[in-house]
Amino acid sequence: MATIKAMWGLSSDFLFAHVPKPKGVFVAGAELEVEDVQDWSRNGLAELEIKSTEDGSLRNNGKEFLLPPSTKPELLDRFYRFHRDVLMVGEAPFSARTSTHVHVNMQQSTDAQAKNFLLLYAIFEPLAFAFVGDQRQQNIHCVPLGYTHMPSYYKLNLTTIVSKWHKYTAFNLLPLVEKGTVEFRHLEGTADVGRFSTWLSFIETLWYTAHKMKDFSVETLTDLTVLRSVEKQLHTPEFHRQCVNNPAFTLEDNLLDVKLAFV
Repeated sequence: MATIKAMWGLSSDFLFAHVPKPKGVFVAGAELEVEDVQDWSRNGLAELEIKSTEDGSLRNNGKEFLLPPSTKPELLDRFYRFHRDVLMVGEAPFSARTSTHVHVNMQQSTDAQAKNFLLLYAIFEPLAFAFVGDQRQQNIHCVPLGYTHMPSYYKLNLTTIVSKWHKYTAFNLLPLVEKGTVEFRHLEGTADVGRFSTWLSFIETLWYTAHKMKDFSVETLTDLTVLRSVEKQLHTPEFHRQCVNNPAFTLEDNLLDVKLAFV
C-alpha cells in the first residue's frame, strides 16, 4: 500500500534531524494560540526551533507559535519551556478565541492506516469532546464530525475522502496533502502541561492502535473486543479527571456512522 508521503508526492520527511526516523514512532507538532504576548524571545526559545506567526483571529497582540515535530517527550518539554518563558501582559492570554492544535505525522503511514485513524477517531469522538467541553464543541472552527456530512464519505477511498474534507472539522484530514499530517483542533488555549500531556496520550493511543490493527471491517464492529480495549486505554482515570464534561460514553451507541461505511 502507498504511504501518505508517496500518495501526495511530499518532499519533506516532516522530521528534523533530532527526531527518530524509524516507522512506528509517534511524532507530532503543535500550534499554540496566545494573546497578550509582550515578548517571547527570552531564554533561548529560538533554540527550541519555535516560530511565531500572525493570526488575524486573535486580539491584543495575539500570535500563533509553531512547535516543530517532535517525539512526545520532546514536544512536552518544548510546550513547558515555551509557557515558562514567554512574557505576557494582561489577565486573559487564553481567551475563547485561542486554541491548541496538534499535528500528527502520517508521512510514513499507509492510506489504510490513515483511514483506520479516521474511523477510530470517529467512534471515540464523544470522549474527545467530553475532554474539551461545550465551548470547543460549539466552536465553528472545531466542528465535530458527527455534526457534519463527513461520515457519508467514510466508505470512500482516502484520496477521495480528503478531496471532500472541510478545514474546520475538529479532526482535520486536509493537512495530509501539504504536510503529511492529521490535525486535531480540539484543545483550548492552555499553558497546562499536564492537560496537554493527557490530550497527547489520547491522540497517541488512537495513532498506535490505527497502525497496529488490521484494516477496519464488519468484524471489527461486531466483535468489540479490540474496541473495548481501546476505550479502556483512552478513558483512563487521569483522562476522566480532566474532562470538562462527564464522559457518558457507550461504545455501541457510537458505531452507526462507521458501520454505514460498510453498507
